[in-house]
Amino acid sequence: MMRKFIGVALFVSLVSLMGFTQETPKPEVFGGYQYTRFDGGTNASGFNGQATMYINKWLGVSGDFGGAFPSGGKFLTYTGGPVVSTHKGQFSPFAHFLIGGAHA
Repeated sequence: MMRKFIGVALFVSLVSLMGFTQETPKPEVFGGYQYTRFDGGTNASGFNGQATMYINKWLGVSGDFGGAFPSGGKFLTYTGGPVVSTHKGQFSPFAHFLIGGAHA
């Protein structure tokens, strides 16, 4: 009985040490062009930027800021929230829930 307990304790210890060796992903930054079409046929060009910092291997916090500039005005958006991602191979599928607001 004692051998089984020691074996299980050793296994759990080794598995948990493997978790500590996994590195937190580097911060991710995005910037790009944004095209917006408003009601009434107004078109606007602008920008979008996003940054994500990871707390651990799969959970992070993301912030997004965008701006569209129709003639004679501006429309700014800002959102933030949690992001869940898996980092395996070349692709990193993710899901995020962002809440925020807009200012015209």
